[in-house]
Amino acid sequence: MRGRPVVFTADRTVMTEYRGNLYVGFAANLPYEYMPSWLANWLFFPRIPDNPDGTVKYALTGLRRLESACINRGFSRSDIATVNPDMVERFIGEETKVVGISVIDPLGLGPASTTFCSLLGGTPRTFVEFKRLMDKIKKLKRKYKFKVVVGGPGAWQLMPDHVRAKFSIDYLVMGEGEVSFPAFLEAVTNGDGYVKNGVYRGRPPKPSEIPPIADATRCGIIDVTRGCGRGCKFCAPATAGRLRSLPLETIEEDIKVNLEKGQSSIVFQSEDYLRYGVNGVIPDKDAVLTLFKTAFELGAKRVSGTHTSLAST
Repeated sequence: MRGRPVVFTADRTVMTEYRGNLYVGFAANLPYEYMPSWLANWLFFPRIPDNPDGTVKYALTGLRRLESACINRGFSRSDIATVNPDMVERFIGEETKVVGISVIDPLGLGPASTTFCSLLGGTPRTFVEFKRLMDKIKKLKRKYKFKVVVGGPGAWQLMPDHVRAKFSIDYLVMGEGEVSFPAFLEAVTNGDGYVKNGVYRGRPPKPSEIPPIADATRCGIIDVTRGCGRGCKFCAPATAGRLRSLPLETIEEDIKVNLEKGQSSIVFQSEDYLRYGVNGVIPDKDAVLTLFKTAFELGAKRVSGTHTSLAST
């Protein structure tokens, strides 16, 4: 098998649309022992359909951003395959240089997982599915000798050296990647991607440096802001820096791509979508209304957001 040079994927609890309801995703934090995988996958984590070539029809917004950034760097679209976890064997082969895995709660250390499992007992399904994927990747790695790169919101859980060694992770990517990751990926594919301690930290991009997505996202999710600016030490969006709003032109392109590829709903991903377009904490009513109006005018049937705060409302 030749394979693709770069393969992106995620475990089953992440690479799904949760039957169109993001809140169903909390089922991934429940103890694995309470429900067999076949039933949980059918009920909560149905498989995202594939394109005719076997790549996934919808994927995480972060992976789609990295795809676009890498293409802008000079990678061919045919070099990169973003696939369902049960399709990795089809795309990994002798020409594969890097397998990138996006994680949200790989060890089940997030607040929802620790709460549910401390009350009910058992092992978070997020950990079980991540381990299942990594066991498969490790087996393929012994045969094809590619590098394993892991990033995403849950990458912090994999920081200890012994944890990365256990899962055969070569590089851990921390932070945002649109600016820095393509050059790092290029170095890894060329065999000279060494970074100290195997941990690579990306530079937060300016809003103008965040490229529009080139393919559709799961549930039609697109990010409209980055960071927060409130500075709470326990919160990743807060420590990611000041609030940055993506240009309306980028958001328009993201919406168009999703609608063209079959999504009918758009979800604005943000630490607080009511703060879109502001520099401080006071919402800009006109900017927020323009955001929603734009989505509806482009053809979205339903428009919503992931997070906001009572202070903003």
